[in-house]
Amino acid sequence: MRKLTSEFLGSLFLALGIVGAGLMATSITDDGAIRLLINALVAAGVLALIISAFGPISGGHFNPAVSIVFLWKREVTWKLAIQYIVAQILGGVVGVVFANHLFSTDLISSKVNVSASGVAIASEVFSTLGLLFVIRHLINIEKSVFIPVGVALWIFTGYFFTPTSVVANPAMAIARTFTDSYAGIPLNTALAFVGAQILGGLLGALLADQLKK
Repeated sequence: MRKLTSEFLGSLFLALGIVGAGLMATSITDDGAIRLLINALVAAGVLALIISAFGPISGGHFNPAVSIVFLWKREVTWKLAIQYIVAQILGGVVGVVFANHLFSTDLISSKVNVSASGVAIASEVFSTLGLLFVIRHLINIEKSVFIPVGVALWIFTGYFFTPTSVVANPAMAIARTFTDSYAGIPLNTALAFVGAQILGGLLGALLADQLKK
């Protein structure tokens, strides 16, 4: 239960941070670059915090793509992986709804459905590939202590060098369909992202394994 609670809370904090920062950013500036910077800083900061705080308890996944890779590597059981994924999605949805409430918007709303472009899908494959490569490579070289920093840096920089601002997380993609705000994602796009992110995660883990001694 401690592990599932950690995954739920971490995902809640991450979704709250991303959506809350987007809502705050749009309320204080019309400058798109500043809005992006605010979101990138908050996402990176929250990730570093929750991985450091909850990692010793649950492993600090907060991302179904991470849990699927750990399942594939036989480092978690099927049962635990499924429980983690459910906790991550539920935590993300609660975090988004709470962010909507804090900023006095509709508790549940969504953007108009738009199909993801090929470029967006490729961006999410690459974004999640990079994320899982960072995580698995640091594990493989026995530098797991640097995972919070590595993940935070990948997400922060990815906000600026990928067209989708490095969502790289199926739970966050799904949760962000519950807000019609700056950080909202249309449902059709989110569903396409989920497949791209899982594929990218597996490819990132495979790439990291190629560098193992």
